[in-house]
Amino acid sequence: MNGSTVQQPLQEPLGDRVARSLGTLSPAQRLVAEYLVGFGRSAVVESASVIAARLGVSDATVVRTAQALGYTGLPELRRALAGQADGPTLAQRLHRTLARDDTDVLTSSADSLVTSVDALVQQVSGPRFDHAVAILGEADRLLWSGIGPSAPLAEYATIVARRLGRPSVALTRSGSGAADDLLEVSPTTAVVVLTYGRLHPHVDALLVRAAASSAPVVLITDVLESVLGERVAETLVCHRGSPGLFASHAPTLLLVEGLLLGLARLDPERAEASLAELEAMRALRP
Repeated sequence: MNGSTVQQPLQEPLGDRVARSLGTLSPAQRLVAEYLVGFGRSAVVESASVIAARLGVSDATVVRTAQALGYTGLPELRRALAGQADGPTLAQRLHRTLARDDTDVLTSSADSLVTSVDALVQQVSGPRFDHAVAILGEADRLLWSGIGPSAPLAEYATIVARRLGRPSVALTRSGSGAADDLLEVSPTTAVVVLTYGRLHPHVDALLVRAAASSAPVVLITDVLESVLGERVAETLVCHRGSPGLFASHAPTLLLVEGLLLGLARLDPERAEASLAELEAMRALRP
């Protein structure tokens, strides 16, 4: 095999390979691909066993992911990562999303959502989901934390939870403003944290406050379970669409709505009574 034959595959960005291979990757392989795309050159020094331990998959899954993406194995994938920038930019993600096929955008988006939902269902087991619902059901008040694009999801969850009779507050500030949000945490609250990619300072501070207050935390994330898993009561793995492509928050919205319906099922009389009260208050409007 001559040098040009080997070099050309290595020059293709990992994100492009992942975008082309989505239909052939299993949910576990998608998890590995998302990790590698997100962490870029930071993952070069990590062995298959280290990556596997971080993500809760087997060593063989890591190796098979590299091969499914067209590399001879993990060493070649690491060499490719070493020569690339750390993770695709937002513009690169959008370009890959728009250029990946000839179908209309709506059809393409729907196909990606179906794939993402399938991965979500396989990654979030029934027992883990039920445990998360039980944690939220035992709290007197729910705190939904998210910043950036996740902030509207936290606010939406807050609105629906209140309608279902569950007092809730949205925590959507970062920086020094997040300190005011920390005052909401108490032993009678449960916290749902939506965070992706890397550990943000405000999330770290929130987890410290929750631990000091004995407030349980349900974490919704893509690749941070290995980093934060021991600091939370339950972790639900949920990706923002397809690895390497423009982010989609539809899977997260689906998971959040599932949690809300799970809460309603825990105490349907409470939920129905609250909705009836809402309807009565709507009737009072001018």
